[in-house]
Amino acid sequence: CSSDLIETFSRTLAEASAEIRAEQMAVELAMKSKDPSVCSCTGFVTFNSRRLCMLALRQQYRADCTEFTVVMPPDLDDVNYNDLAKDPAVQAGGNVSAILLLLLIFVVWMPLVALSSGMASLPVLKRILPGLADLCSQHPQVEHFLEGVLATAILKIFMAFLPSLLMGVANTFLTLKAGAWAQLKIQDWYFAFQVIFILLVTAIVDSLLQSMEMIVANPQEFEYLLAGCLPKSSNFYIKFVMLGCFAEALNLLRLAQLAKYAVHRLRGLRPMEARRNAEPEDQSSDGMGSRMAKASFHLAVALVFCSC
Repeated sequence: CSSDLIETFSRTLAEASAEIRAEQMAVELAMKSKDPSVCSCTGFVTFNSRRLCMLALRQQYRADCTEFTVVMPPDLDDVNYNDLAKDPAVQAGGNVSAILLLLLIFVVWMPLVALSSGMASLPVLKRILPGLADLCSQHPQVEHFLEGVLATAILKIFMAFLPSLLMGVANTFLTLKAGAWAQLKIQDWYFAFQVIFILLVTAIVDSLLQSMEMIVANPQEFEYLLAGCLPKSSNFYIKFVMLGCFAEALNLLRLAQLAKYAVHRLRGLRPMEARRNAEPEDQSSDGMGSRMAKASFHLAVALVFCSC
């Protein structure tokens, strides 16, 4: 029985080796004919010496430094080989499309943020919802609670949808040679959007149109406008930072993954299988890029008001 198994596996190994050699020969022939399905504008080079690697990294191989570029590769487990195989023209078109979509998101998001911030005040909601006014009159503690967290919570919920949109743009149109590069893009974009839509737009939302007219007429007056508006909104930003710290503490508990794990365990999966199915968290909203952008923005808010 053991001899039969050895013969079977030996025959399978020989067949696989023959298929590998045939595929290698086909790739070499396609490479000589410069077949675009085989040849790529990107490649990996392995060095036996760190010194030689650093020397090669510092060299300029063409008169045009953009024609032949050398960079350190990402982690092998994180490489996106499909993006590495993209044609440079396709990469340039994707970059332009990503920029246009970011501008579209910016144009659409600004009035939405201004509208949500204006509608999130408790007096406005009392006029829209008569039952809320009765509830607040009967229970003053509810009114105090809503005044403290309502506007901040609505703005945070509204902005929570933005990382998913940004991740979709990055993964669809940009050439990302590794998954970590997508997180870096999300960190940069999301931080910029938070500064614009939360720190700047929210501070002048009560007179947005007048403020925009003033900025267009006299751009140099922008910093004076912020200097006059931001201190008046200090209570809002204090509540925003406090609620943000509370939300980050909840994220550290990873309650979503715990719930997924519990559901998979109830379905009868083993502990390791349930843990594998519960991981990872949503990389757009709870990934490293989004979390670092939110943490950096909280620090930026603190620095802005420390200098007011």
